[in-house]
Amino acid sequence: MTKTKMFYPLFFPPGVQIKLRNRLDSLPVRTENHKIYQKLEALWLKRNEALESNLNEIDIEMERLAYEIVGPQIENHNMDGIKPKPYKVYNVPLLNMVNAWDSVTDIPCPVEGCEHRVLWYENGYVPGYRVCMKEIDKNKFLYESIKHRLMAKPGPEPKLILLNNE
Repeated sequence: MTKTKMFYPLFFPPGVQIKLRNRLDSLPVRTENHKIYQKLEALWLKRNEALESNLNEIDIEMERLAYEIVGPQIENHNMDGIKPKPYKVYNVPLLNMVNAWDSVTDIPCPVEGCEHRVLWYENGYVPGYRVCMKEIDKNKFLYESIKHRLMAKPGPEPKLILLNNE
């Protein structure tokens, strides 16, 4: 007997839909992932009760969920100066029009299943270099927990390029 897949409908606020349409080939309209569906529903409940001044923060979380559903894109980048290679590229929400680096620093890691935070880690490396680490206390991170190395691409459509997994 074949098991039927369960799909859950997705709906995003119009402002979030516009942002997603500008960056993605198609809008996610359903998911098999019940946890993501529940997160989106919880954000809608929170949004319905929120003050207008808090809506942008909630919409950013909804946008982040949409990128999680869609997953990474594959793009060719010349990271080693020798020749372009395919890399996984994660779209991230634009958090700040004035300082684009805010969108790619101190944010949740976009790699599926990772619960670490993306941190500034240039420290002698190329500008834009980021790693994700586990937060062990408020603004304290465990160096040994580095899980992903990323290159930040800030701007009006910020992205994180996955260089490698640890």
